[in-house]
Amino acid sequence: MSIHTFGDSHSLCGWDGTGPVTHHLGPVLCYSFGKEKLNRCDIRNFNVNHGDAIIFCFGEIDCRADIHNHINETITYENVIVKDYFAAIKLNVLV
Repeated sequence: MSIHTFGDSHSLCGWDGTGPVTHHLGPVLCYSFGKEKLNRCDIRNFNVNHGDAIIFCFGEIDCRADIHNHINETITYENVIVKDYFAAIKLNVLV
């Protein structure tokens, strides 16, 4: 079993070179990953095998721009943060 990290520059941090296989995807926010889903990160494009562990490590969500501007009477912060981000994760781990 291998451990893979996917994400921004923080996906490279904290490992001494003998840890996970890192997949640096550039400056990617949680918000971008949630909105773009498999277009932003599709683990099928990497050497991930069944049973491998995956760590998603994307940048923070900018609440001023990425959350506040999209909230209205029918869209809550949960829709913007939780539903999209976790939907993107589910798409990746269930493929």
